[in-house]
Amino acid sequence: PAVTNFGRGLAFFAAALLSACTADRELPDALLRIGTSADYRPFSFRDEAGALSGLDMALVRAYAADRGLATEFVPFRWSELLADMQSGRFDLAVGGLTVRPERSIAGHFSVPLLESGAVLLIGAEVDANDEAAVRAARLRIGVNAGGHLERVVRRLFPNNPIETFGDNAEVPRALRERRIDAAMTDTLEAPHWSAENPGCREIGPLTRDFKAWWVSPTRAALAADINRWLLAREADGSLARYRERWLDGTRAPRSAGALPALMAAVRERLALMEAVAHAKRAADIPTRVPAREAELLAIAREGARNEARRGGFEAPDDKLLDAFFRGLFGAARDLQDRVSEGEPAGPVFDLDRELRPALTRISEKIAMLIVRLPRGASAGLEGPALRSWVGAQLQPLGLTDARSREIADGLIALLRRQPLSSSRIDRRWASSAGAGVRSSGSGKPEIFTGFPAILSPPARITMLRART
Repeated sequence: PAVTNFGRGLAFFAAALLSACTADRELPDALLRIGTSADYRPFSFRDEAGALSGLDMALVRAYAADRGLATEFVPFRWSELLADMQSGRFDLAVGGLTVRPERSIAGHFSVPLLESGAVLLIGAEVDANDEAAVRAARLRIGVNAGGHLERVVRRLFPNNPIETFGDNAEVPRALRERRIDAAMTDTLEAPHWSAENPGCREIGPLTRDFKAWWVSPTRAALAADINRWLLAREADGSLARYRERWLDGTRAPRSAGALPALMAAVRERLALMEAVAHAKRAADIPTRVPAREAELLAIAREGARNEARRGGFEAPDDKLLDAFFRGLFGAARDLQDRVSEGEPAGPVFDLDRELRPALTRISEKIAMLIVRLPRGASAGLEGPALRSWVGAQLQPLGLTDARSREIADGLIALLRRQPLSSSRIDRRWASSAGAGVRSSGSGKPEIFTGFPAILSPPARITMLRART
């Protein structure tokens, strides 16, 4: 069996390399086909003149202009988004897409543009101030059909009457007309819906999510180029200016920096483990497959070396890279072992055709981001603070403290470019103290949590709005 698994691993590795080399069309293409819903403020919507507007619209046009590409915008409905991506209707989809496991399986996610969380907007005349009251009163909840938020509301409020709307813009209108008692939205869209529904109240954030662009699985080179472009725009400050403009002056966390983007990719990878567990059981494969882990380590090493050569970066030491990935593999096994033997809630994905290609894509993204990590003190946090931040990032997954610490220590070693010799961390690393909201000197609010803005937790946008 070990020989068989190793042979399968080599075959898959060769297929993955061949796919990366041949499936993607050359960059740049003359035309970039962009899917968008045009119904999700502040990301993608029609302005008063009927033109496509919003944060993602402005950003994707800037990317296309930088690359000399013409653009064609292809409308999609949220309930048909997955099928549209699989059928090749567009090269990428933008407009406030939430990173979700089934989408990671079907395509490349970019580094995150923003963090957000699901919010329940309660009508002004409705007497409910927390989740328990919403459940007890069996409030009627409206939500956009087929998207991330429908899954959230059905999971959190399974016994409430739920009404879905094919047009996202219809949901706040239904709340205003009292056809529903509450509307499921998120921290970024809620201010716009609240303006349409004076007196409504928010419950949440109820989740911790990332917004990103979603690229066709056949466009590996496009996905990599978009990631490099977004990282560069975060580094030069232009991405922050786009956010500030479209978020009404709010300074959101710099989620497209190498360090927060790396942890987002780690979470994206680990979020697939429930699907992996069910697929392995269906195929009678053990949780740990050493040949597959060795294959992924080889992919990560080669990807890191290629990215370092391409960008003129220092390649990470193989031992440090391996140690970090082994921490991820351990976390992956823990999460797989926790999955119950019962019937899966959703479809069982094919391990070789669907899940392993997705895990390879995410592992390559992780390796690319590791190469671009800041060194030592430039990361902005000392070891204990970084461990705490990593733990907070991984908390939604339910990992043990020991496993989170192992991943954090692997990250610290990569930042320092040397192994940790003991539990003592170099105290020369800069730290900061205090929390709250402060002015940046521009007269506009700035999110401040005691960590640099690059590491600010996602709920700060909601907290900031409440305080101002």
